Amino acid sequence: MNREGKLINNTTNIPWPRTQDLEPLYEINHTMFLAKREVYIEQKNRIGVNPMLHVMDEIHSFDIDWEDDFTIAEVMYKNLYR
Repeated sequence: MNREGKLINNTTNIPWPRTQDLEPLYEINHTMFLAKREVYIEQKNRIGVNPMLHVMDEIHSFDIDWEDDFTIAEVMYKNLYR
């Protein structure tokens, strides 16, 4: 929801759709971008108009924004690779 209480991720006519029925969403995790220089200059972004998606599992694409996220990632790493 946004500040006004409006759902921003619902593109259906159903107020509370089941998550199992929704189309998948893709999140940019900033792992890797390959683009020609012209894409950056002409479109002023690194995604381009027709990106090729590489789906990663949640464990290997954990997003670290805050110190708590780093702590969680560290615990995950130690449990996975010990």
